[in-house]
Amino acid sequence: MTRYFSVVAALAVGLAGCGGGKQENELSITLANGWGQQEYRLTCDPASGDVPRPAELCALLAEKADVMLFPSKDKSDCAGGVTTVHLEAHGVFKGKSVDATEIDACQANPEAERLWLSELPPPPSP
Repeated sequence: MTRYFSVVAALAVGLAGCGGGKQENELSITLANGWGQQEYRLTCDPASGDVPRPAELCALLAEKADVMLFPSKDKSDCAGGVTTVHLEAHGVFKGKSVDATEIDACQANPEAERLWLSELPPPPSP
Protein backbone atom coordinates (compact mmCIF):
# COMPACT_ATOMS: atom_id res chain seq x y z
CA MET A 1 0.00 0.00 0.00
CA THR A 2 2.82 2.43 0.88
CA ARG A 3 4.48 1.66 -2.44
CA TYR A 4 1.22 2.50 -4.27
CA PHE A 5 1.01 5.92 -2.60
CA SER A 6 4.68 6.64 -3.41
CA VAL A 7 4.09 5.91 -7.10
CA VAL A 8 0.91 8.04 -7.18
CA ALA A 9 2.67 10.91 -5.37
CA ALA A 10 5.65 10.75 -7.75
CA LEU A 11 3.32 10.75 -10.76
CA ALA A 12 1.35 13.71 -9.40
CA VAL A 13 4.55 15.72 -8.85
CA GLY A 14 5.76 14.87 -12.34
CA LEU A 15 2.49 15.89 -13.97
CA ALA A 16 2.30 19.14 -12.00
CA GLY A 17 5.15 20.50 -14.11
CA CYS A 18 3.28 19.81 -17.36
CA GLY A 19 1.03 22.35 -18.98
CA GLY A 20 0.14 24.50 -15.99
CA GLY A 21 2.91 27.08 -16.16
CA LYS A 22 3.62 29.99 -18.46
CA GLN A 23 4.80 29.27 -21.96
CA GLU A 24 8.31 30.23 -23.02
CA ASN A 25 6.92 33.21 -24.95
CA GLU A 26 4.01 34.79 -23.11
CA LEU A 27 3.82 38.56 -22.60
CA SER A 28 1.46 41.07 -21.06
CA ILE A 29 1.87 44.48 -22.74
CA THR A 30 0.56 47.83 -21.48
CA LEU A 31 0.35 50.93 -23.66
CA ALA A 32 -0.72 54.07 -21.79
CA ASN A 33 -0.83 57.84 -21.81
CA GLY A 34 -2.77 60.49 -19.90
CA TRP A 35 -5.99 59.54 -21.70
CA GLY A 36 -6.01 55.91 -20.62
CA GLN A 37 -4.37 52.58 -21.23
CA GLN A 38 -4.71 49.49 -23.36
CA GLU A 39 -3.59 46.04 -22.26
CA TYR A 40 -2.67 43.22 -24.57
CA ARG A 41 -1.61 39.59 -24.33
CA LEU A 42 0.83 37.98 -26.74
CA THR A 43 1.99 34.39 -27.02
CA CYS A 44 4.55 33.27 -29.59
CA ASP A 45 5.19 29.74 -30.90
CA PRO A 46 2.43 29.65 -32.03
CA ALA A 47 1.60 33.33 -32.37
CA SER A 48 -1.68 34.34 -30.74
CA GLY A 49 -3.16 36.97 -28.48
CA ASP A 50 -5.27 40.08 -28.70
CA VAL A 51 -2.71 42.29 -30.46
CA PRO A 52 -3.78 43.12 -34.03
CA ARG A 53 -1.05 41.06 -35.77
CA PRO A 54 0.47 38.56 -33.34
CA ALA A 55 2.68 36.77 -35.91
CA GLU A 56 4.25 40.03 -37.07
CA LEU A 57 4.86 41.23 -33.51
CA CYS A 58 6.41 37.87 -32.54
CA ALA A 59 8.72 38.06 -35.59
CA LEU A 60 9.72 41.62 -34.68
CA LEU A 61 10.41 40.61 -31.07
CA ALA A 62 12.51 37.65 -32.25
CA GLU A 63 14.65 40.07 -34.25
CA LYS A 64 14.72 43.04 -31.84
CA ALA A 65 14.18 41.59 -28.34
CA ASP A 66 17.33 43.26 -27.02
CA VAL A 67 15.87 46.71 -27.79
CA MET A 68 12.19 46.00 -27.14
CA LEU A 69 12.37 43.80 -24.04
CA PHE A 70 15.88 43.94 -22.59
CA PRO A 71 17.06 47.57 -22.91
CA SER A 72 20.00 49.07 -21.07
CA LYS A 73 19.13 50.26 -17.58
CA ASP A 74 20.01 53.89 -18.26
CA LYS A 75 17.35 55.94 -16.51
CA SER A 76 15.85 59.14 -17.80
CA ASP A 77 13.68 61.73 -16.12
CA CYS A 78 10.65 62.58 -18.19
CA ALA A 79 8.06 65.14 -17.24
CA GLY A 80 5.96 64.20 -20.26
CA GLY A 81 2.37 65.23 -20.69
CA VAL A 82 -1.00 63.64 -21.33
CA THR A 83 0.05 62.47 -24.78
CA THR A 84 3.35 60.94 -23.64
CA VAL A 85 3.42 57.23 -24.44
CA HIS A 86 4.35 54.75 -21.72
CA LEU A 87 5.01 51.11 -22.60
CA GLU A 88 5.59 48.09 -20.37
CA ALA A 89 5.96 44.38 -21.05
CA HIS A 90 6.01 41.59 -18.48
CA GLY A 91 6.19 37.82 -18.74
CA VAL A 92 8.56 35.42 -20.46
CA PHE A 93 10.23 35.58 -23.86
CA LYS A 94 12.43 32.77 -25.18
CA GLY A 95 12.52 31.38 -21.65
CA LYS A 96 13.87 34.65 -20.16
CA SER A 97 11.92 36.62 -17.58
CA VAL A 98 10.73 40.00 -18.88
CA ASP A 99 10.07 42.99 -16.63
CA ALA A 100 10.48 45.81 -19.14
CA THR A 101 9.41 49.20 -17.88
CA GLU A 102 11.95 51.31 -19.78
CA ILE A 103 10.82 50.66 -23.33
CA ASP A 104 9.50 54.05 -24.41
CA ALA A 105 10.92 57.40 -25.49
CA CYS A 106 10.20 58.90 -22.09
CA GLN A 107 12.67 56.40 -20.63
CA ALA A 108 15.35 57.29 -23.23
CA ASN A 109 14.43 54.40 -25.53
CA PRO A 110 12.79 55.97 -28.61
CA GLU A 111 13.79 53.03 -30.84
CA ALA A 112 11.87 50.58 -28.64
CA GLU A 113 8.82 52.86 -28.66
CA ARG A 114 9.00 53.18 -32.47
CA LEU A 115 9.21 49.38 -32.88
CA TRP A 116 6.33 48.66 -30.46
CA LEU A 117 4.08 51.30 -32.06
CA SER A 118 4.79 49.89 -35.52
CA GLU A 119 2.77 46.79 -34.46
CA LEU A 120 0.33 48.13 -31.84
CA PRO A 121 -2.61 50.50 -32.30
CA PRO A 122 -1.96 54.11 -31.26
CA PRO A 123 -2.45 54.97 -27.60
CA PRO A 124 -5.81 56.33 -26.40
CA SER A 125 -6.81 59.85 -27.39
CA PRO A 126 -9.56 62.22 -26.26
